[in-house]
Amino acid sequence: MNLQSKTIDFLRFPLMLMVIFIHNPHLGIDMQNIDYTNLTGEGIYSIVVTLGHYTLTHIAVPGFFMFSGFLFFYKTSEFTHVQYFNKLKKRIKTLFIPYLLWNTLFISISWIIAMKNGELVAFWTNLSDKGIFSIFWNHSTWGNPLENQIFYGPALVPLWFLRDLILSIILSPIIYYLVKYTKIFGIIGLGFLYYFNIGFVVEGYNLNQLICAVFFFAFGGYFSINAKNLVLSFRKVQIFSSLLAVTSLVFSVYFYPTKIFNYIYPIYVISGVITMVNMASFLLERNKVKEIELLSKASFFVYLSHTVLILGFSRRCLNIIIPFDNYIVLTIKYLITPFLCAFICIVLYSLLRKFMPKFLAIIVGGRS
Repeated sequence: MNLQSKTIDFLRFPLMLMVIFIHNPHLGIDMQNIDYTNLTGEGIYSIVVTLGHYTLTHIAVPGFFMFSGFLFFYKTSEFTHVQYFNKLKKRIKTLFIPYLLWNTLFISISWIIAMKNGELVAFWTNLSDKGIFSIFWNHSTWGNPLENQIFYGPALVPLWFLRDLILSIILSPIIYYLVKYTKIFGIIGLGFLYYFNIGFVVEGYNLNQLICAVFFFAFGGYFSINAKNLVLSFRKVQIFSSLLAVTSLVFSVYFYPTKIFNYIYPIYVISGVITMVNMASFLLERNKVKEIELLSKASFFVYLSHTVLILGFSRRCLNIIIPFDNYIVLTIKYLITPFLCAFICIVLYSLLRKFMPKFLAIIVGGRS
């Protein structure tokens, strides 16, 4: 296996762990009143949460979009309609069926919980108001206080990534010809759209979400379409990208959640994705780290399952084990919870792979 493939496989689990950190529950934070010369427990907690929830980890989803685009167009010198439909057919099994199954599972669990808590009427009223098919499109919402925007996701919120990846794949002929004939200039144009957050809501869908997906999907696809090695290409800018990533990350944390943050954050995400690939390939090449096959293979299951009761269960376990609530303890709990959650998910994956391999193959799209 070449370094490029090793790097992509190795990064699946670290990026997945970052996704869990993004979904990790936390208390409110106050970054603008921190005294950096005399840090308190609350200040440390705020910085850690800002890194884990709002900044450092936000290279994960763009990274997955980029790798998906790279792999989708890998060794595709010509993109015919036959290839397009063959790729779509394959993604029905690997993406679309798991997307339907896990959203249905989550809404079913929500129904059972509502019935247990005597909230069935409210559950059905909410579902009726939004429409039954909202569970696969825009059932859940979350706000972006920086832009006063509402983002939309299916019933199982983290699967907005899968939804937008499917949309990017449907749009892949347009992306292919944009990259093929405009070269890097098409990518730069999409990058401007991403940077300036240009988009609006259409039928319960925020186009900024699709712009993010398409930009990074096309960014990854650019290297495959033009037969470029992703790792070697990124190494040409490793010093610049590393300095930019570190600097923009520091300023992103410092200025969160002011308007200045809006202009620094996308710079960090783009440079951070490049730096992440450079760091991983550097460590792999020098045998400082090794890919663990189980972690790589289990990553998709962890992504699908971690917010289905497991993340909340992990936090409740830690609250029982460490029954204190000062800010230092809260910081420790915040840092440990995602690792415990990932561990539980991997154990479940291993048990399913051993005792119910056919079932596991269906729910993870054959990635077992």
